[in-house]
Formats: sequence, structure tokens, C-alpha cells
Amino acid sequence: MSAIPDHVETKIQSTWKPMQISLTFFSQVRSIGLKRAACKALLDILLRPELFFIEFAMGGNWGIKSAPHRITLHDFAALRVWFQKDPLYGFGLAYINGMLEVKSDVLSLIDSMNALRHTTKLSNFERLFFGFCLACLPKSILESETYAFQSEHKPHTIERDKEAVAYHYNLPLPFWQLLLSKSLLYTTGYYVEDSYAIDEASEAKFAMACRKIEIKNGESLLDVGCGWGGFLIYAAQKFPESQFFGVTIAEDQARYAQERIKALGLDNCQVTYLHIMEMDERKKFDKIVAFQSTEHMQDDELLLFFKKVHQLLRADGTLFIEFMNCKLNMKRATHKFMDSYIFPDGWQFPLVTGLESAEKAGFELFDLEGCHKDYERTIQSWNDNFDKHFTACADAIGNIYRTRAMRLYFYWALWVAKSKRLKVHYCLWKKIDQEYWQAKRDFATCEK
Repeated sequence: MSAIPDHVETKIQSTWKPMQISLTFFSQVRSIGLKRAACKALLDILLRPELFFIEFAMGGNWGIKSAPHRITLHDFAALRVWFQKDPLYGFGLAYINGMLEVKSDVLSLIDSMNALRHTTKLSNFERLFFGFCLACLPKSILESETYAFQSEHKPHTIERDKEAVAYHYNLPLPFWQLLLSKSLLYTTGYYVEDSYAIDEASEAKFAMACRKIEIKNGESLLDVGCGWGGFLIYAAQKFPESQFFGVTIAEDQARYAQERIKALGLDNCQVTYLHIMEMDERKKFDKIVAFQSTEHMQDDELLLFFKKVHQLLRADGTLFIEFMNCKLNMKRATHKFMDSYIFPDGWQFPLVTGLESAEKAGFELFDLEGCHKDYERTIQSWNDNFDKHFTACADAIGNIYRTRAMRLYFYWALWVAKSKRLKVHYCLWKKIDQEYWQAKRDFATCEK
């Protein structure tokens, strides 16, 4: 007998597998019940047993015990939540609602879940049977939806920006104090030495920024998205004859920064609750810095931001920005789960987009430095602190859904750092305008 051609064998196998799954489902309904049989059928369709071992708290399991990913389902509805929409989004929802528990390495699990989003292709029969199995599982009221970000304003209006930023950054201060360095730096540290801890890396970051922008006594500086004021306070103490201003659209951050500045008796430093686009352009600064503030801006807004900053800088002024960038071929919008429960209206763009926007606004690039290893070490420190102080973090946040969402977020951030999906760069620009070029021509004439 002649061998079956490969393309025919592949067709038979692709047809046989879903039929086999459906036959197994109907044969198991009587012995293990409709819901458990539906769960196993869904897992047969979507997951690989050599990668996943799923335990049902209600009794039973699926997969191979030696599989690298181990998950416990606490509710039959968990799979309906997990698989009904985007599996990564559904997994996040099931996780923060306590419907499932991860018993293995979370980073490798995220990697497999992300691959699942892009590799799973179902036949028409599988889609129909998949929908049938989902319908066999109970619906669930997701308590977390009460705490999801909601706004009546259109994206990226000033009002919406303030609400979106407040959702993330206005989490209770004690939580951030447990997680971050003493200066509450919520961006990449600068690890000059391998032995540095997060506090030393934070102070080294401030020193590096001051060195790059060449701040001098008698100058003025604006920090856009200044957070809890860590950099401003450091710089104000180092350069007592300079003036330092910070703006943030997280009201709790502004309040805390103002209290710290007052307690330290710094009369050359102030922080205001204000959107950068609300600033009076008649006010001019010698230096402007922004540490990862651009994560809240889409491409068109990025150009407006650079134009605004250009107007606020004096002739030959210096701009220093810490960018978080995605790869050129990556989808730029943040994931739906992130948008709803972590970082509303977040946005990543390739480095070239930031450089292009700055050039269009009238800036010339003077220095560019990548700091991916520092970014990874910083995220690792935050994760270590979250694990070490998880109970205290949960008590500080006071909401189990937001706590679990933030824990999953920092796992995701570490996965992103280790997989190099996002990178961090420091960029230094000079303001280029007619006054600058005239001064340069005058200088050249004097030299002759």
C-alpha cells in the first residue's frame, strides 16, 4: 500500500484532533460532570499538556505533572473568563479576581501566554465547539470591574490625562515607600557600581542627570512629571543658588513633594499640580528634564510636547529626557488589561519617533545613552521589594484587586525588561533657534 501524502495526513490529523476532543468531552460528561468536562475540552483545544499542569480546586487535574507551568483553578468560571476574550487579558482578570493561582515561575508563564495569543489558530469546527464549551461554564460577576479605570472624558484631554495618571500614581504613599528607593524614584536607577543597591542607584541617577545637563548656580530648571520631587530636592540641595520647578498631574504626588520641600526648608524649589500644556509660555527655563513622562503621550501629542518645551526653554537651553521605547515592529498601545487596571492611556513608541519629534520641534541631539541593564536591575529590585513586603503592600493599597493587579504588573515589567521588548534611553538636546545660530555666528566672527 502506498504511503499517505504528507498534505493529506496533515489534513486528516487537523480534522481528527477536534473530533477526538469532542468525542472525549461527550464521553466524560456523565462520569465527571458537564463543567469539568467542558474545562478539560477547552484546555485540550488551547493549551499543550507538556507545558501546563492545571489543578482544579474542585477536584481533578489536566496536563502533565512535570510541566513547567502549574496553575490552580478555584472556580469553573475561571476558564470562561480566561479564554472568552484575549487570553492574556482574560488571564489577568481571572488572576486579580482570585479565580486562579500561579504555582510556578510567573515570567516564563507570561512568555507562554504571550506566545499563545499569536500562535493559536482554530478551525471552524474548533471555534464552534470552543464556544459551546464556554457556554457550559458558569458566568461570573467580576468584582474587579468596580475598580477599573473609567472616564467620561476623551483620551488625552487635560482632564482625562489627570484622571489616568492619578489612577496609577495616586495609590497610597506607603505602598510606594515599600516598593521604591528612599527618594521615591519611579524610573530607572543608574548602577555605576555592581554593588549598588536601589538607593545608591537612585542618587547616582540624579547626579548623572545634573552632570549631563550641566546645571549651574543661578540657572532655572523645570522637571516635567516630577513625581514625588526626588530629583528636584536633590538638585536644589546641590545648587542652592538655582531655581527648581516641578509639575505633575498626580495631585497626591504634588502634595507630598510640597510637604517634603517645606520640611527641608528649601526656598529654591517648588512643585505644582499642573499639566505641562497649561504652563504659561512666558515663563522661561535654562534646563528642562522629563524622566519617562512621555509614556503617557501618543505620537501626535509627543510633537506637541516638544513644541511646548521648546517654547519654555531659553535660547540655547538644554532638554534632557529619559525615554522608554518599544521596538520598531511592536504594537504601540498598551494592552487592554494594562489600560483598565494599571496604566490607563499608556503608550510606547520607537526611539526614532521621539528623536524625529524633537528634531521637528527645533532641537538638536547632543547625547544619547542606552541603559537597558540598569532598567532590568531596577525592575528586579522593585519586584524583590514587592515579594518581601507583599502583605504590607496589600495593607497599604487596601484593595485586594488593585494589589493583585499591581503585583502582576511588576511581573510583566520584569518580563518586558528581560525579553528586551522595551528599552530605556537618555537623550540630551539643545534648543536650536535664530538666537542660537546668531550667537554661534557672532562667536565665530570673534574668533576670526
